[in-house]
Amino acid sequence: MVREEGIYRDLQKHLNKQPVGYPATKSGVEIRLLKRFFNPEEARLAMKLSYKPCSINDIYEVVKESGMSFNDMENMLDEMMKNGEIERTHSYSLTYAKKRVNEMKKKLDIAIKLWG
Repeated sequence: MVREEGIYRDLQKHLNKQPVGYPATKSGVEIRLLKRFFNPEEARLAMKLSYKPCSINDIYEVVKESGMSFNDMENMLDEMMKNGEIERTHSYSLTYAKKRVNEMKKKLDIAIKLWG
């Protein structure tokens, strides 16, 4: 479980390096939101993406050292795209993931203000 927390913290740090940012909070809400959108394997793969669209072959060049097959990676990216976690036009990027996570964080902040 501790390593799983580390995966999500690593993803949070990766997202925070992107242009819009995704900073850590005292409450840890950012980790809870990432867990809601990504399973651990998806989080590991998402750390290989950026806001800049990349071709699937370019992504695989980075991912293949982890031992993941091209087909497994492609299936996971397609599933993440279907779930709205990432964007795909002619390539894949984290644009939608950050958008969905930031929208959910705003809703959670409002809920906390309203109901404590």
